[in-house]
Amino acid sequence: MPPRPSSSMGEFDDSLKFARPRAKCNACGCLMTGQAKQLKAHHAKCSQEVRDSDSDGDDDGSTIPSIKHQLSAAEKLLVVKCHAYFKEEKEKEKFLTYRVAPWKTRERVSKCLGISQKTVSQVIADWNRFRDPSFQLKVPRPLPDKAAPCQLATYADTLDAYIQARNDQQLQVTAQLLCTFLWDEHAYAVDVVKMRRFLRKQGYAPGPRVDGRRYFVRTAISTPPPTS
Repeated sequence: MPPRPSSSMGEFDDSLKFARPRAKCNACGCLMTGQAKQLKAHHAKCSQEVRDSDSDGDDDGSTIPSIKHQLSAAEKLLVVKCHAYFKEEKEKEKFLTYRVAPWKTRERVSKCLGISQKTVSQVIADWNRFRDPSFQLKVPRPLPDKAAPCQLATYADTLDAYIQARNDQQLQVTAQLLCTFLWDEHAYAVDVVKMRRFLRKQGYAPGPRVDGRRYFVRTAISTPPPTS
């Protein structure tokens, strides 16, 4: 009598291999492959560790509240020290064969201390510029008190006499020549544009050229209209 064939389940057990189940742990986020009992045990272990860490008070940075306020000098100096630490760690990482992610020092300081990256940049910029642990604003020194500048109208009579004397001698009279005269005789510096404006107010106007000679003639003094 021929042997009885084995059942279909037996044949599948001997010849086929089933894919192992895969699942993602909700606690640690890792992707696991294994039997159902192993997956449940791993999930239970991670969940227990998370509960233990929460009970110990080890919160991550996202759950720690931050208070916005004006940083004191001591807090700004703490930012500088934290920045220097991360900068040294960045130099050490250059010797590693691999890097996990691009290193951004000021971003790490911002996450570490819970302040904005803009504030970190401002503090580091002030430190690099002044190197002052007190972080006091550098107020510019006030300019020394200077004597009030002498007005050009003070030399009106002197200029009138000089212009008249030059005209009597039929010599050239220009605004530049008058500026040079005031500087040489009275040590008073004035630019040509200002001199021309002053001469117009005094009623002077360029006269007709005679043999190429330039001079000023006085027509009338411009006075402001009377107020009612």
